[in-house]
Amino acid sequence: MSRTVLVTGATRGIGREVTKQLCAQGFTVFATGRDQQLLSALKKETGCLGAVCDLSDSDAAVALYAQAQAELGRIDVLINNAGFNPGKEPITEVDVARMDASYAVNFRASFLLCREALKEMARARADIFLMSSARSPAPAHRTIRPIAHSNMRCMGLRSV
Repeated sequence: MSRTVLVTGATRGIGREVTKQLCAQGFTVFATGRDQQLLSALKKETGCLGAVCDLSDSDAAVALYAQAQAELGRIDVLINNAGFNPGKEPITEVDVARMDASYAVNFRASFLLCREALKEMARARADIFLMSSARSPAPAHRTIRPIAHSNMRCMGLRSV
């Protein structure tokens, strides 16, 4: 029986490569991202399952987990890779709406997916990975790094 994996943020960058590598190694992967064209191309290239999802919507994040679980039968590994960093400009130009959107994807969606996963994974041998790759080349005092901040909040989930 193949191990099953849910990968968020799978249509670009690290998530795309992780999905490709896992599929090549025989894992059954359910991939998600915001871009239908990129997801369709990934599914065609790798044979993975998947669905488009806006993880800034809490209900959509919970429904995504249920959909992946239904299509896979179970989820052995959750890779929370989705995230974005709208704060690459000076702090004085970052608005609250963009900070809220970043928090919704980078922390809240990861938390909700972990919560749903733990309902199943607590009874089985399973793994959860929280990914963070954003960094800003500008000095910290000039920019805000919401992805790093919100992902650091996820560090508290490691002891669950």
